[in-house]
Amino acid sequence: MKAAHVSVLDDVDKDKHEACIRKRITNVLRMLVIALVLGYICFQDYADKCLQDMWSVLRENALFKWDTCEPFFVFWTFKFVFLVYDLFEALYPNSHYWLIPEARGVHKRHGRSWLQCIYHISAESYLQFAYYYAPILVFDFFYPRRKLPQSIPSVGVVVLQVAGMLATYDFCFFWCHLLMHRNRTLYRQFHQKHHLAGSKYPMNHWHTILLSFGQQWTNVTCSIFTVNSLKFATLGAYRYHPLARLIYNIVTVTWLSEEHSAYDMPWMIHNLIPLQFFGGPIHHYAHHTRGHGNYQKWFTYLDSWCGTKLPAFEETTSRPFPVETAQRKSPEVSSRSSSPSDKRPNKSERVAGA
Repeated sequence: MKAAHVSVLDDVDKDKHEACIRKRITNVLRMLVIALVLGYICFQDYADKCLQDMWSVLRENALFKWDTCEPFFVFWTFKFVFLVYDLFEALYPNSHYWLIPEARGVHKRHGRSWLQCIYHISAESYLQFAYYYAPILVFDFFYPRRKLPQSIPSVGVVVLQVAGMLATYDFCFFWCHLLMHRNRTLYRQFHQKHHLAGSKYPMNHWHTILLSFGQQWTNVTCSIFTVNSLKFATLGAYRYHPLARLIYNIVTVTWLSEEHSAYDMPWMIHNLIPLQFFGGPIHHYAHHTRGHGNYQKWFTYLDSWCGTKLPAFEETTSRPFPVETAQRKSPEVSSRSSSPSDKRPNKSERVAGA
């Protein structure tokens, strides 16, 4: 009994130490972001000239001229981000202290060596390649259309374009996601497979691509609409710059992998920007384990306005670390009642106008 008590105290001390490390890294990154913003304000002309020079080189590159350039970068961004989390678990012995509170005691390390992490690709990755890349490759081959402009907007405009696309995608996906949970048929056909992560087995970054064919193309359709939304809104007068579109795709893949990772990393956007404006892994993990609520991808404002935002794990339990979450039952997703949200929502969970 005494040994167990000492072990718990040791865990608490290690947890506090790792939390201090994360907080320091976050503060350094915040200062770096502020320094970059101030640096751009002071040297705006020089930064814009450098961006134009870089674009002049990129637009002559064969890869950037390729119609399937953006999907190509999406694939390799997924592989790189997955590799980062795999290596973190393989090389850092205290990685479990960086998990979000709700995942502690449940999350399973992959058990691969650092060398195996480099070449590992899951079977689901090959399936998603067939779902996603094969149709796009065929379409791009028979309908080449990529035209790269000579110039590029300022750094500030490119950043605003990326932010606009992220906000548009988040808004579109919220309503698609909500509909899949509210309609039993859509849930079974489109979304049930993805919710195996968090119910059948603990969630990790590889489950980002645990998608049915229907949901894969729901995501892709939302993204295709997003990158063309400015063109649609202005009837073709304006459109998002190809480099802004590429950055948007890279950021989207990174954030998708982060929110399924079950880790609370110091560089994640919900840590860099306070006030819970961004949800992050904590927000999305709750959606998977509880089976409803928190329908937004990145932000939290729609969930707050519609009454679908879930309380944080710390607000629903008083148990100290280490949290024995392994003893808690994850919500089952049965074939009869496919989604917990199929049940009649209570008053606080109803969505106004839905």
